[in-house]
Amino acid sequence: MPNDIQKNIRTNCGDIYVETKKNISVKLSEVCYIEIDNEVAKIALNNLLNDSELKKDLNFLVGNIDAKLEFIDYIQRQLKEVKTELEQYKQ
Repeated sequence: MPNDIQKNIRTNCGDIYVETKKNISVKLSEVCYIEIDNEVAKIALNNLLNDSELKKDLNFLVGNIDAKLEFIDYIQRQLKEVKTELEQYKQ
């Protein structure tokens, strides 16, 4: 998507930060009104729809995020075990 369209969306609609148990995600508002020339919008939309690598890239990034979240879960389990062991020494 062209940078000027992205800037227009962020300037007029902003980013929404969504916090979950494991991370913070950024999303766009569901309703966002901006002024874009119809022809520019059509070109941008067609470019996105016809970008065969975009879906592959997005799938890779989602998989990468999933792997990182699994690693965080693994580390949290280890830390819980260490905390339990340390608490035994406090008593």
